[in-house]
Amino acid sequence: MGLKSLPALGSQLFDKVWNDDRISSRRGGFCILVPLLCSLVLLCAEIWFFRGSMPAPYLVVFIILIVSACFGGARSAFAASVFSFIVTVILQFFFQSRAVPHPYNLSSSLLYLAEALFFTALIHGFQLQRLQNRRHLRALEESQQKMIVHERGHDNFVHRAVHELKSPVTVLKAYLQLLMVHLQKENLQAHVGTVEKMDAQVDKIFHLITDMLDGAKAGSGSLHILMNDFDLNESLRLCAANLKASYPNSVIDLEISAGELLVYADRERIEQVINNLLTNGIKYSPGEKYIRIWAGIEGNSVIVRVKDRGMGIPEDKQAAVFEQFFRVDPDLGQGVPGLGLGLFICTDIIRRHQGEIGVISKEGEGAEFWFTIPYRV
Repeated sequence: MGLKSLPALGSQLFDKVWNDDRISSRRGGFCILVPLLCSLVLLCAEIWFFRGSMPAPYLVVFIILIVSACFGGARSAFAASVFSFIVTVILQFFFQSRAVPHPYNLSSSLLYLAEALFFTALIHGFQLQRLQNRRHLRALEESQQKMIVHERGHDNFVHRAVHELKSPVTVLKAYLQLLMVHLQKENLQAHVGTVEKMDAQVDKIFHLITDMLDGAKAGSGSLHILMNDFDLNESLRLCAANLKASYPNSVIDLEISAGELLVYADRERIEQVINNLLTNGIKYSPGEKYIRIWAGIEGNSVIVRVKDRGMGIPEDKQAAVFEQFFRVDPDLGQGVPGLGLGLFICTDIIRRHQGEIGVISKEGEGAEFWFTIPYRV
């Protein structure tokens, strides 16, 4: 056993001997009986070993107090102190009445009592502090357990609600697609546009439902990740093309190498992160819809940067944008749809890939979001 383990062993031994629950659960009679027996042992030691020539050493008295306190707490130690003083005074008068030389006197007895009561007060304060700490820890544990139960119930409710919502939305989208095909066959172009708008709104509902499910999984640590090798540059080109198709008036500046940029990651999840950053850059750019995408290698990681020229993020809000359900101030993000789950999900995805995610921004000057994932040589 090393010297470093001795303090831990001593702490465990002390916690086992001084058990606050055991002390508080003992009956009052036993809490008084033990210090009485300890005090009698002290008197016997004086008579048999010291032959009455001198009082027991202070260390012996201190040990008696500690033993009494470990058994019954401060109350037991106080009983040991008072009983020792009373017996000492009785012995003093007993020896004086028989004119027998003895080491006892009232001043030394009072000194013993004062020191014993001082130690008792320290023990009492120590015991109260331990009890308060234990109660505080128990309250924290109970609160954590309640939070865990609440979060599990919340996650279960979200999972059930999402699955219940996905079924009718999926069926509704299928009917809309069938209706669109029928209208196109009948050459009713005037109604095709209306159905396309309805289909787009259904897609938004479906994306919100998916975000709710992914947010619940990310919060509980159960987000599914399927790792494989793929070319990140190809994914960036695909995401940029999809963004351009959805927002024809946007300007996409894609700065990536001509060759491959291999990574070992979940392609679908990484593309989900890229699409989220690109979409946010468009949504929070009320003026110029400009997005710059850059990817490269830094050390042993691949880094992707997505920069926009939007409204930017205040410095005191930048750390919070990655939290669950966080939204920017109403006056900054007014009219921007969403549940505040996108960046929270992105953060969980990147962390599961042993990467990092962050933002560099100044209010009114746009924002640059970046993330890293390990590079596959």
